[in-house]
Amino acid sequence: MAISNKHSYDGLARTVEQLQEATAHRAVIEQAKGLLMGRHGIDADQAFALLSAMSQRENKKLRLLAAEIMASARRTDDDAGRP
Repeated sequence: MAISNKHSYDGLARTVEQLQEATAHRAVIEQAKGLLMGRHGIDADQAFALLSAMSQRENKKLRLLAAEIMASARRTDDDAGRP
């Protein structure tokens, strides 16, 4: 019984960890979509399609590409704020 409970607990802990990771990735993807929407004057579906196409073309995971886009935008903002 204790072993069964341990396996159940481990499975549940793994699921919670995966959900937390997915939530963090979703936030970055949503931010990148928003940035693309603003830059290109497109809606959310078009921004996601653009992000997906870029991901496939560059052979990068969507979440990694989204993180790169946001990092690039932050660097650009930082550069623009310098005298």
